Amino acid sequence: MSTWRRVMPTFLSERTDLYTLGAEYPQSVIDAGGLPLLLPHHRAEDAERVLEGLDGLVLVGGDDIHPSRYGRPDEGVSKGTRDSADESDLAFAAAAMRLEIPLFAICRGFQALNVAMGGTLHQDFTADDGLHRPISDVPSTSTPRHCCSLSSHPALGSSSISFHTRCVVLKSMVSQTHKAEKHQAETNCGEYQAR
Repeated sequence: MSTWRRVMPTFLSERTDLYTLGAEYPQSVIDAGGLPLLLPHHRAEDAERVLEGLDGLVLVGGDDIHPSRYGRPDEGVSKGTRDSADESDLAFAAAAMRLEIPLFAICRGFQALNVAMGGTLHQDFTADDGLHRPISDVPSTSTPRHCCSLSSHPALGSSSISFHTRCVVLKSMVSQTHKAEKHQAETNCGEYQAR
């Protein structure tokens, strides 16, 4: 399970460099019978070695991916970019696909997967006031927002389905909300080339 590296105030200092993750992520894996392992950022060349022996990978959210990673000029709107996060997440996504291990990508993790597969991102889809507009006509104060379901697909393989069914509910209402600072989205989708 990837982590989000950021500087935060702690009892040690006003600016402590931490790898962070919401407790609900590893707890969900534990609740599903898994044993979560939290991964700090790694060098790209180590990604496959790190993932060997794991039953699956969860790539979680975090700051923006730098536009140079998907071949676009920097429009100056990316927030919190960090080379080590981009290198690590993109390498983990690509390695998981090469090794054919199940991958559950959330928020930035999904964007990293898209970029690793050759896709691009829209750098900023917020309005002039810095807020994104609702994805539906459901009031933003109400949750859940929309239904999310996972079904079998030949490209996923049986191991992917068994991992995902242990880690996520097959049909569930989910909230699709982000704070104003999460403003990147997929532009062109990358393609997975099965072996």
